[in-house]
Amino acid sequence: MSKHLGNHDIHPPYMAQHRVQILRHWVEKHIPLGLPIDAELFTDAVMSEWGEKMKAANDIKESEKPTIAAPPTFKKDTKRRVWKEQFQNYIGSKVGQCKVHLTFVIRPLDNPGNLADYSYDHDQMVFLTPHVGAGYTRDNGVVYDKLKALLINSPAFTWIRSHDRTRNGRAAWKALLAHYKGTTEQSKIKEAAYATIRNSTYPGERRGWTFENYYHAHQEAHYDLELYGEIVSECRKVTDFLQRISAM
Repeated sequence: MSKHLGNHDIHPPYMAQHRVQILRHWVEKHIPLGLPIDAELFTDAVMSEWGEKMKAANDIKESEKPTIAAPPTFKKDTKRRVWKEQFQNYIGSKVGQCKVHLTFVIRPLDNPGNLADYSYDHDQMVFLTPHVGAGYTRDNGVVYDKLKALLINSPAFTWIRSHDRTRNGRAAWKALLAHYKGTTEQSKIKEAAYATIRNSTYPGERRGWTFENYYHAHQEAHYDLELYGEIVSECRKVTDFLQRISAM
């Protein structure tokens, strides 16, 4: 930043420039949350605190991978829970018009909570940024487009099709989750989990199937069962796991 005056360039001192950068960061984080940005609130203590936050945010940007790959196209046999987490990670790597990671569009709660409920800047932005305004409308549409691209050739597109005209990504996401949280779908997931436990064996190390694969299959199956309220005793888990190991 410099100001040209006659034949001289006037360069503000480094600390003055740094203060302006911190002020900009402070304002950019407050506006989406609807928080006041009065000048008297930007005290020396606030500047010091937000200077540290700005540095931390810059460090994170440097350490983050440039992008996270989109999840695979949704198919009939896609493991829903894993795909859901992959999609959340994917859009969580994207920053939208509101200058917030796009996971704020599909957060669980509709209405923002209180600032004091969240300790970290990232959580504050994701969980407190209001779902209103032109920026949100654009980000909501972007989420819909990404979701549609991954679902359009699968039966799952049926559950979000009604939001195609409005490109309402949040409504489409909630509709998709509601369907797969239904009793019928839960029963299918639990049946598939029990089938995995029943059919997975470990006869010894094989190409493409190791003890780690066998262990992971059991862990994932039991996670799905617990997620939908199907509690299996620890004794039963151990028995099922050991009974299907034949490599001795």
